[in-house]
Amino acid sequence: MAFGKSKKVAEILVKPNDKSDAPMREKMKMLLEHFFPWSTSSLMDNYTPEPEHFQEFTEKEVGLVINNLQKGKAPGLDRLDYIIWTDIFGFYPKFLTAIFNLCFRFNYFPRSLRNAKVVFLQKYGKNPELCHAYWPVSLLPTIGKILERIFHLRFIKHLVELNIIHDDQF
Repeated sequence: MAFGKSKKVAEILVKPNDKSDAPMREKMKMLLEHFFPWSTSSLMDNYTPEPEHFQEFTEKEVGLVINNLQKGKAPGLDRLDYIIWTDIFGFYPKFLTAIFNLCFRFNYFPRSLRNAKVVFLQKYGKNPELCHAYWPVSLLPTIGKILERIFHLRFIKHLVELNIIHDDQF
């Protein structure tokens, strides 16, 4: 899978509390606590978005990002891949542009776009009973990745306009 050094895991073999017959829920909990020891979920519980002024994204900017997406990437929990978002944008570009502009107007990245499907890949030649024998791969919703890329494009443009990036940075 990852450069031929891992394989998709059919069975998680870690042993919570040294119990080899532990239920899958306990094994997954152990792996998640190992790789993600703290959670920030409570940080946004009391967030109330307030509108702010910003230069809205144009359909051209959104199209630039969407038309340069790498096809064939694994989708997240929403199970929608880039091909679907490319088709939606091609059919009705104002729709996605308006959604992205709303997110930025309210300084809000929806929680549903931050929820990931975590898949564990076993490292080649490692003891499968240890947590370090697995790579956690987070599959995020593709629309969230598009939103991040649009932000990145605008952020780089801002840095270039202000001449903040050193010539050797890229």
